[in-house]
Amino acid sequence: MPARALVAPAGGLAAPTPPKKSSVMMNASRGGWNDPELDALADGLRVAHARVANLSPLVRPQMTRHLLVITDLAKRDAALALRRLESFLSDLDGDENVP
Repeated sequence: MPARALVAPAGGLAAPTPPKKSSVMMNASRGGWNDPELDALADGLRVAHARVANLSPLVRPQMTRHLLVITDLAKRDAALALRRLESFLSDLDGDENVP
């Protein structure tokens, strides 16, 4: 990240101001979103990404694409993304070809 240009006050150098944290980063650093639905979605996505990472190379690309669609949907509709994620995880649990 490039350094910010500073205008020095008369008679000295100005101290650089630290960048502000976004509200998303502040919420994430507290360990929760204060919304059970978003917390469940975030936890489920972590679990799903870990499970997909451990799949065989033959099925991993297709499952990764499916999971990325769910992740993208989460940006627009968290409730629908959570329902799709639960369905995705139950499909992984029910498939005998998936470890």
